[in-house]
Amino acid sequence: MLRQRRWSVGAVWLGIRPQARTSRRRCRRTRLPSFSPFGRIIPMQSDQNGSPRSGVEVISQSDLLVVPPQYHAPIIEADQTVTIPVPVSQEIPIQASATRVIAADAPFIPSVIDWPQTVDQTVAQVLRDHPSVTMFTDDARTHAGHAWKDPENVLAKVQHAISASPDQAATILASVEASPQAYGELAGGRTFLGRSDAERLDALERVPLFTASLRNSIDEADRLAPSIRETEIAWRHEMSSPIPVLSAAALSIVHDLAQAADLKWSQREPAHELAVTALGQEAFSEVREWRQAVNARLAVPDAIDRIPGLSDERKDSIVATVSTVDTAVREASATQQRLVQREVTIEISTSPAVDITPGI
Repeated sequence: MLRQRRWSVGAVWLGIRPQARTSRRRCRRTRLPSFSPFGRIIPMQSDQNGSPRSGVEVISQSDLLVVPPQYHAPIIEADQTVTIPVPVSQEIPIQASATRVIAADAPFIPSVIDWPQTVDQTVAQVLRDHPSVTMFTDDARTHAGHAWKDPENVLAKVQHAISASPDQAATILASVEASPQAYGELAGGRTFLGRSDAERLDALERVPLFTASLRNSIDEADRLAPSIRETEIAWRHEMSSPIPVLSAAALSIVHDLAQAADLKWSQREPAHELAVTALGQEAFSEVREWRQAVNARLAVPDAIDRIPGLSDERKDSIVATVSTVDTAVREASATQQRLVQREVTIEISTSPAVDITPGI
């Protein structure tokens, strides 16, 4: 005789009984609207001056998300017990979010044709701040601190001379070694007999270490420059075309997946069903392709800060949106893995037992 367990799918998966529904007196049942990091599309409205405006807006609210009942086939367990999942709907509180308006016709990331710096200027700036270069520069600064009484001035003077005449770098560094006092007053002094004291002797020994560190920084910059230049040129080519905002359907999927990722472990089953529904929509491919296009615009360090004309609010909005989309994509991957694991589990549980008892 088959036994029937009136448990929800979540109870079968998590091994717990479904929790009681939230009282309808406290919250009303509603379908999830199309929210997103940008929000949902709103019709043309008028601003304070009476001029029409359009945009996307995130509406703050606290409500219930109703996950529709899902129907699943019975599961035959190893002890021949038949588990019949009972389809039930789930109610999930929706967290409130801040209201924000962004122009619907504006691109998510604008195109850039005119740059405030040339490629060569940008490469030089990146190299100055590159950790592999600054490591040797810091060594040079340390040695200069023992060699001269004003080490920062000496270091700046030598670096400026090399920047003005890069081809003469070897000659400039040789000049520093031959006449270190020409670039600044050396540390230490002389004894009563006119000999260099211990501090002056240490200063003279530090000079070749100073120039060696600068040579290493120059060599490292020369090694890094081609790849940095290539990356910069490719990035500027990508930035020559804008990235549009996601469509309303794609924004709805992003919100659903992000909402599923935020649910607690006790609510993983309705979160899973919510994510599965989102993955089944055609607009999910748009989300993946859009994220890949955004990734190409973030190929260089501080990419968003380097885009001219963006306000701080717009930069923060871009960062927040990309973060939300990343959360949605991760939840999609996790959902797909759970689907595969469930198929394997069902296949194992429904497979006939194999008698491995040796024959008599």
